[in-house]
Amino acid sequence: MRFVTETISDTGQALFVYKNPSAFIQGLENKMETYGLGIVHKSGVPIILKSYTYIFIYSNTISADIIQKLATTRSKSLIMTSERKSFEEIRKLIQRHPATHAKLVNIDAEDETNETLERVLWFMMSRSSEQTLNLERAMKPMAKKDISDQFRGFNITRRQTGVLILMLFLFLELFFLLPLAGSTYFLYRAGIALKDQNIGTAQRHLNTARPLLSTAQASYKFSKPTFLLLLISLFPENILSIEDNVFTFMQTAIKTSQNSNAIFSLLLKQDKTTNEINEVDSRIKNLNKQIDILVQTSEAVKDRLDYDNDRIKKARKDFEKLNTNLSTTQKLVTHMDKLLGSQGQKKFLVFFYNNMEIRPGGGFIGSFGTITFDDYTLKGFDVIDVYDADGQLTSHIEPPLPIRKYLGEIHWFLRDSNFNPDFVTNVNTAEFFIDQELALGQFDGALAITTTGLSYLLEAFGDVYIADFDESINKDNFYLKIQTGAENEFFPGSSRKKNYLSTLGRSLFLKLEEASPAQLALSIKRALDEKHIVINSKDKEIQDDIDSLGWNGKVVAPQCVGSTQRCIINHLFPIDANLGVNKVNFFINRAINLITTIDEDGTIHNTSSVLFINNSTSDKYPGGIYKNYFQLYLPHDAIVSSVSHNGKMTKNYEENKTNIFKTIGTFIEIPPGETFEVTVDYELAEKILTGTSTYQIVIQKQIGTFNSDFFFEINLPHNIFITDQNFKSLAKNQAVRYNSSLSTDRVFVIELLRE
Repeated sequence: MRFVTETISDTGQALFVYKNPSAFIQGLENKMETYGLGIVHKSGVPIILKSYTYIFIYSNTISADIIQKLATTRSKSLIMTSERKSFEEIRKLIQRHPATHAKLVNIDAEDETNETLERVLWFMMSRSSEQTLNLERAMKPMAKKDISDQFRGFNITRRQTGVLILMLFLFLELFFLLPLAGSTYFLYRAGIALKDQNIGTAQRHLNTARPLLSTAQASYKFSKPTFLLLLISLFPENILSIEDNVFTFMQTAIKTSQNSNAIFSLLLKQDKTTNEINEVDSRIKNLNKQIDILVQTSEAVKDRLDYDNDRIKKARKDFEKLNTNLSTTQKLVTHMDKLLGSQGQKKFLVFFYNNMEIRPGGGFIGSFGTITFDDYTLKGFDVIDVYDADGQLTSHIEPPLPIRKYLGEIHWFLRDSNFNPDFVTNVNTAEFFIDQELALGQFDGALAITTTGLSYLLEAFGDVYIADFDESINKDNFYLKIQTGAENEFFPGSSRKKNYLSTLGRSLFLKLEEASPAQLALSIKRALDEKHIVINSKDKEIQDDIDSLGWNGKVVAPQCVGSTQRCIINHLFPIDANLGVNKVNFFINRAINLITTIDEDGTIHNTSSVLFINNSTSDKYPGGIYKNYFQLYLPHDAIVSSVSHNGKMTKNYEENKTNIFKTIGTFIEIPPGETFEVTVDYELAEKILTGTSTYQIVIQKQIGTFNSDFFFEINLPHNIFITDQNFKSLAKNQAVRYNSSLSTDRVFVIELLRE
């Protein structure tokens, strides 16, 4: 840059020297104008500089003469460069002239931000001893020579380059596995926490898993074309889909649990406002949606867990069971609003069956209760002792013959009313007695729960404190407490048993919001499946769903399942009735056997036996002698040839017919510590004809009975073969054997071919 001769005014001005203005310089000029200074711009440095208050020189080539010239003036001087190399060269010139007060700044020529302009002016005006400032935003690429000098001696072969490229490619293709592994781990931890009912911990693990899973899903989009090309995309897509559905399932499960607890809490609140009633209604609708999501996601996971691995097979079976349970729950929740009185008051009967004193319908009725709901509110839960009710009966009602003959009762009362194995029949009978005794009006439905069923429910509550009796009750001590707390010191007319059950019931209701909804649902379903809870509703829509789930406690007429060919049914329904006025069924075990032998001409011979074991140790209450009026329901046209007690034929039995069954009834007594076997030999009227036939064994479980061992054996002649069956069995020498625990009704289907 050279000096030029100029005539200038003697007023304060800002001199700008540049050849090609940049965005930064123009911004700086505008900034100085705002301070009221006159702006003079030149293409070269003038010879006379003393008239300028501020001097701005923008150039990447500054000579030592200009540096020297600036040292002779008192003006504030700023040299600006936009190249790193020029900045370094001019900095060295300034260092050689310590007398100069000019300052040097390296800028980005296109940076016109106010922040940068202010910073440059502050640097220029400050009294700091610093004379240089580098504000370049991005360093310019180094010269080719510099790069070569820096990397001289570093050589890479083509092979090494290829390996590096391949490694980079593999890293990018498989990168999604890293976040996927992380999400798998945290989903697993969340699942364990949910199983332990630790909702807070489960939610924290899910919060960690979600971004990892999202990263894995996004990363896989890059890898997907390669995996598709190699025909291996199914596995990673399955895993990603499984984890996505598992995450949705667990997140929804947490929301469902929280929503259920809120519903239970609101259900107990009396005098609700309109907003609170609307909130319950909204929450129940959300609960339906949440369960629907749980059903869909559990089914999606189950369908994708299709791999030949033991752990995966177990997981698939778990999700299959879970999906079945959720689908079942979904049916009941659909009617939840109606049951809770959304459309008006609903009143239900609740029977407490003590199945330790078993009766054909489930157990001795020690107490019963009424539950009333209205506007999503539990309006009342009252427990009534059966003796209080029976004390109000003024007319004679003839009891069933076994009650009169073996129990010695000349009148029939509510407490003995469930003497039929069919729950619907028993409900009608009980309502008749209740109307005669207490005139409580009409009911919208009825529910019966056995002592065993109550113990199942307690699993979801843990320890329940009964304040009025100053003791805690749980599933393990329930039976003992209910007997000592309710039965001891009890006499007809006392209120001890009524108060105990009533207090227990209220305590359970109050603790509903603390119970695990998942565990409670599983416990209820178990009790329903095993016939320790049975339900009857007068609402046809609700009852149809109850019937489809097999929770109605009905004695169903046997019919062939899905058979389009000749079908023969062998129906078996063993029924106990404890008429010994004790609770000895707590100590009774049963084993049911059925031996079927088919002749060459197709005749079907059967030997059905029930072995009873009385494990009580003495005659002392609640144990003692098991006085049992035992009945066996058989096919209507069965031909009974003999009845035996402990292997000896007896004539001490009654044979009767209903529209559906033939019944055999016999009274037996089993002292403590002894066994007793009742055997019935019979033949079916129908035969296995030449060709294809279906043989079905239908065995029904009595309401309230414990799960019994069940064994059956079929012996076939040489001209009859099994072509298919719906159960796994042991087969040897034309004989088929099967044994299991009878926890619910079962249907065994066998396809036969007779030559």
